[in-house]
Amino acid sequence: MNAVGVDDVILLVANREQVPPRALVSPGRGSRPIGRARTLAMYLCHVGLGLSLTKVGLAFGRDRVTVHCAVVRVEDRRDDPRFDAELTALEERLAKLADHQ
Repeated sequence: MNAVGVDDVILLVANREQVPPRALVSPGRGSRPIGRARTLAMYLCHVGLGLSLTKVGLAFGRDRVTVHCAVVRVEDRRDDPRFDAELTALEERLAKLADHQ
């Protein structure tokens, strides 16, 4: 059995946000939807998978400070019920993915 990894999170978020998975790990910022999806994916990798900020940064071609900023940004937005519901749905899908592997 393989554990759920960064690639799984990238595919999950890219599909949900309708952006190309490769764009989430590309060196440039990309469009706003790509940046948003990358932020969500980095958050899920850190919080959902329990990866360190450094490991998440390496996976996305970013530094740990950038990942930390993304995590804080997502946590701040959880006060918005609509955003929180969307993020909770992603977290639940990630958990189901983990259960099936």
